[in-house]
Amino acid sequence: MVSLRTDADSYTYRTPALFVQLYQTAFARKLEVNASLRHDHNNVYGDITTPRLNLLWHHTDRLSSRFAAGQGFRLPTSFFELEHAILGASAVDRTQAKAEKSDNLSYALNYEADSLAVTASLNRTRTRNLALFVDDTTGSGNFLLLPAPSDYTIDNVDVVGTWKATPADSITAGFERYWYRFNAADFQGSLFARPDWRATFALDHDAGRWDVNLRATLTGPQNLAKFYDYADSPRYNLDGTPKPDRSPSFWVVDFRASYQWTKAFSTYAGINNVFDYQQATKDSFLWVDGEGGLDVTHIWGTNIGRTFVVGGKFTF
Repeated sequence: MVSLRTDADSYTYRTPALFVQLYQTAFARKLEVNASLRHDHNNVYGDITTPRLNLLWHHTDRLSSRFAAGQGFRLPTSFFELEHAILGASAVDRTQAKAEKSDNLSYALNYEADSLAVTASLNRTRTRNLALFVDDTTGSGNFLLLPAPSDYTIDNVDVVGTWKATPADSITAGFERYWYRFNAADFQGSLFARPDWRATFALDHDAGRWDVNLRATLTGPQNLAKFYDYADSPRYNLDGTPKPDRSPSFWVVDFRASYQWTKAFSTYAGINNVFDYQQATKDSFLWVDGEGGLDVTHIWGTNIGRTFVVGGKFTF
């Protein structure tokens, strides 16, 4: 029998907030300015102010640039870990925790014509005080919720385009490239691996009563040794062989079709992960450390196989 520790991490958040926003145009409406400011007062984390600025410049009727800068925040919790018995501690000490805060910069260039739309963008996101669980059960007997001692930064470039091949058919392709900057030792293996790049492809057919969609995603390799901090905590398979330093690239393909019988009723059928790709066939998500301790967090790919979905939808 599993007992729920309802008092293991009991807390209440009260966060009244004030939000103001300004919208203005200039230069004969070629420039659109959208600025906002949000101020929150949390009973645990205190005052949090997050500004945001969005500038949109219309070069022509078809070409535009967008620049955005701003901040966001998250109040860390541990509900999921405790209620799903991930943390085997009687309590979580949250007295040293801080609100997570992110700084965001982005630039996007957008082109849109009658049958073609393309967007290319540059983005940077830096997260400060990323919440970490630190096992202090040998000392205080609790888990500690602490801010990471250094920042976690993601830079990425991406381009996505959609071509309207016919009035009923469109083709979409996209590519994203990522760069990650962080000190792995500061995060104690708490991060999950992320891909170096990702490519997406889609075919959409929408004619008459039919709506058919095909989606394919190619996920690039992931630097497992860096994300999972092999330097300080090497990982092994259950047979004692070392875990791979990098994951392989892999495809996931989804298909869905729907038919509109009446204005109010439609049916649909779909297949997720058509080719049944699963990480477990290449590399188990189970791993052991140097002392033989077992964990289940060696994750870089999908562990849900082929799934069939059938249903109907009523609209009133």
